[in-house]
Amino acid sequence: MQLMMKEPRTGGAWNWHQDYGYWYQNGCLLPEMASIFMPVDPCTRENGCLAVLRGSHKMGRIDHVQMGEQAGVEPGRLEDAKKVFEMVYVEMQPGDALFFHANLLHSRYIVCTSRESNLRSSVINLQLLVRT
Repeated sequence: MQLMMKEPRTGGAWNWHQDYGYWYQNGCLLPEMASIFMPVDPCTRENGCLAVLRGSHKMGRIDHVQMGEQAGVEPGRLEDAKKVFEMVYVEMQPGDALFFHANLLHSRYIVCTSRESNLRSSVINLQLLVRT
């Protein structure tokens, strides 16, 4: 299990990625994992809610490439996935929790306006390794 805290107004926007894309590079052979997204602050489209491609975990692991300071899903595969899978904006309140497969494609969605672009929500992200 790993706990990650994203503080307000720190870090960058998230590229589209699968959490297992990172875990695979760190020696986890199977995607028998789940992620739990739990906001500490309200997460809206304006301040940075999660966006997911519903059902995209069925694609399996997708190669990730370095894009600037972050890694993300290869852009061509992402565009193909966006044509097939519905994009869902997951607006949440403190105390809500979203459980999802580690292969689900997701990103942080932020509306960039001069006043709101500095708003960031704190989140707790848990990676649970399921052993069989």
